[in-house]
Amino acid sequence: MNRYFFSYLLLSSIVRLVSAQEVMTGLQENPSIKQYNLQGNPAFKSTQQALQLPFFDDFSATGIFPKSNLWSDNKVFINSDYAVFPPTVGVATFDAINEDGMLYPQANTTRFIADYLTSKPVRLDSVFSLQPRALTPADSIYLSFYYQPEGFGFAPNPGDSLVLEFYQDHPVDSLKKWVRMWSSPGMTLNSFYAQHGTYFAPVMIRITDSAYLRPGFRFRFYNYASILYPTAPSFQSNRDHWHLDYVYLNHDRNFNDRNFRDIAFAARPRSFLKKYFQMPYKQYKQNFVNEMLDTLRVVATNLHNAASPAKYRYTVKNTNGIHVKTYETGIYSFPPYAQSGYVTHQPIARPPVNFVFPTLNQPWAMFEIEHVLSSQASFPQSENDTLRFTQVFGDSYAYDDGTAEAGYGLNYAGGQLAYRFQLNTPDTLTAITMFFNRILGNPAPRYFHIKIWNDLGSKPNQVIYTQEYLQPIIEQGLNKFQKYEITNPVFVSNSNFPGLVFYIGWQQITSDLLNIGFDRNTNSKQNTFYNYGGEWLNSMLDGSLMMRPVIGSNGPSAISDPAHSNIFRIYPNPVYDNTLNLRYDDQYLEDGSIRIFGVMGNLLKENKLSPSIDISDLKAGVYVVQVINPAGAVLGTIRFVVAR
Repeated sequence: MNRYFFSYLLLSSIVRLVSAQEVMTGLQENPSIKQYNLQGNPAFKSTQQALQLPFFDDFSATGIFPKSNLWSDNKVFINSDYAVFPPTVGVATFDAINEDGMLYPQANTTRFIADYLTSKPVRLDSVFSLQPRALTPADSIYLSFYYQPEGFGFAPNPGDSLVLEFYQDHPVDSLKKWVRMWSSPGMTLNSFYAQHGTYFAPVMIRITDSAYLRPGFRFRFYNYASILYPTAPSFQSNRDHWHLDYVYLNHDRNFNDRNFRDIAFAARPRSFLKKYFQMPYKQYKQNFVNEMLDTLRVVATNLHNAASPAKYRYTVKNTNGIHVKTYETGIYSFPPYAQSGYVTHQPIARPPVNFVFPTLNQPWAMFEIEHVLSSQASFPQSENDTLRFTQVFGDSYAYDDGTAEAGYGLNYAGGQLAYRFQLNTPDTLTAITMFFNRILGNPAPRYFHIKIWNDLGSKPNQVIYTQEYLQPIIEQGLNKFQKYEITNPVFVSNSNFPGLVFYIGWQQITSDLLNIGFDRNTNSKQNTFYNYGGEWLNSMLDGSLMMRPVIGSNGPSAISDPAHSNIFRIYPNPVYDNTLNLRYDDQYLEDGSIRIFGVMGNLLKENKLSPSIDISDLKAGVYVVQVINPAGAVLGTIRFVVAR
């Protein structure tokens, strides 16, 4: 009997280990949208004043919701993270998450209509150029756009489609209705590419029915969605992603009119560091030459059907506006994307990083980097030719870029996860920060032990530190990390951590997923290991865990860095004259206010919000600007520099 019982236990263990695996899930909420709402922002407001042709949006402007001067709702998510090889930087993403940043309440395995993107009324009856006239079907009116399923999200099922409808605004009320004009069934990105031969497919819809040529013409996109595992909260997550780009409506077009005089970036800029997205300044200064990349990766494109001349530059300054480095190419003839894809000319696609960030006598530093494409390509007007990035040297290491596209977990009780880092000089490990995705419902408590290992042959070895029975804590805020203090700080030296290599991670108590944030735009799987009771294995999933070691306690974390805001933007920065300009799409903010603080937090100015702010009374230096909505809530904070 004992022999049979032992055989049963052995077989059960084998079955459990075979089924145990790393799991990547979708998100149960969108932290960017949650943060926008937590800041007391007003409901999306869009006036219904009819627009004139042309109608264009490439979703490259700053913000997480569609432009309120073009669109009538805020269901989709504007971002530069989810799409794979988009036409230009910025897309509108459709999924199963609502405008509050949460899964739709009706989300289930049965498909349902989720996100809408609805245009404001468009004057499709007439054109108002130098010679105003009525439009007719003979004017060759086309609506065009590009779309992609899945991207870095999750593939929509075949029954979960993307749909385009036109609004038929007929004088007879009974004939006012939405009419389906186009749809695409769900599929994986691999299947989509095999079918279309491209990662983003163009769609051209000609408008020939005179019933649409009216002052109140509108069009809308929406998606059908469904989710998996409706009874398993730790698995229940966002699904069915679609990405939309480059929506253009105008007359005098043709079916092959898919070329635009537009030289643009197609991906946002990345870190200048070789191994990490950010790192402690003290550690950088100990080995700064080897920590820098040799070359950047810049993704630029020419959407015209003919070669177009342009040049590229990047400029690096510190937060006081002091110049560090400028790199600029000569004029280069950008080949058309349709023929050659993204630009491969090495001075632009792989610009050299032939400098180092200054090693200042201070515990932390930040550097503002601007990337610019200069060309004569002026149509359509957009913001896709200028991108900005802040290089942060604070108190923590990070492989991730601070934004989660998915969740990560282990589905095995007792499973362990280890994440590898390496110091340049001995230092103290004082805390571990982790970003956890929310899960639905009221799940049973999930407990885990934090662990720190040293290294043996490029894999975790001895457990040096353990802190038991912790729980995931969901912080309210934009990709806000939870900080777990190390009760007995661990000094990392060559004597106890060979090569100054250490691993941070966890051992979980149950098989429920911890759902830690997973960044799919960076990839550190070579430093990620998991263990189900046997040997340590390298992760099979491309991406980076949103888990960071805090070294010492002498620097700011990028988690709360006020260098950017999703609600508004300022320009120029640095400011060399007497005017600070603001851009904000929400007309409701016109009744808001603005505050300007010194670096010590002292209030210097408070005025009614306007597109231009007089700062002639401010001396050269670093300042912070806040925008406050009419209800008194702070919408965002941005640091700027006066450098005159």
